[in-house]
Amino acid sequence: MAVTAHDLVMEAKAQIREVPPAEAQTMLGKRVLLDVREYDEYAASHLSGAINIPLNALPARLKEVPADKPVIVVCATGNRSRSGASAFARAGYAEVYNLQGGTMRWMMQRRPIKA
Repeated sequence: MAVTAHDLVMEAKAQIREVPPAEAQTMLGKRVLLDVREYDEYAASHLSGAINIPLNALPARLKEVPADKPVIVVCATGNRSRSGASAFARAGYAEVYNLQGGTMRWMMQRRPIKA
């Protein structure tokens, strides 16, 4: 049976681990932290150490993120970052995380943010 696009997306999602803010905070500095929000959102506030590649630019810039390092993808609420994390998983990145609830949940839990 032929592999469908849906099959590939489901396989990629299975490789993505949803990580809550408390756990993600302990991982900072040990993973590449990628913020896929638009530049103006990132400029307003972001997690310290995050690099910004907007989701719509990610396909062309995916190779800017080292494939041999784990990646935590973040956005405002966790939806765009899930799509970004799927792109990394499909590209063969072995350890990919999505920040649950994004920067909104991060800030609601009063975790450090860079403004």
